[in-house]
Amino acid sequence: MPTSEKQRRQWADAETGRMVEELGLSIQDAQRIVNDVLMLVPPGEDPATYEIPALQAMAGAEVTDADIEDARADWYADDDVPAEDKRLLDAMTEAE
Repeated sequence: MPTSEKQRRQWADAETGRMVEELGLSIQDAQRIVNDVLMLVPPGEDPATYEIPALQAMAGAEVTDADIEDARADWYADDDVPAEDKRLLDAMTEAE
């Protein structure tokens, strides 16, 4: 049965909470792990039951320059990211 985006988000929230409570992970680590899983699970599939092929999981570990540029664009375009946090992406130390 296809899974809606709302159901995937509900799973992500529940799984994040479980990792924090049961495994003692920080919320940031739990969110990162859950988001990584969601990127490997095709839209419409249930992330709780979908089996990620090993080669797909390994390929997902490779980050290209295009991936970095996409992430930068998403970071700047996200209305939920405060402006002061967006500036951190381009912050430099005084020595630079």
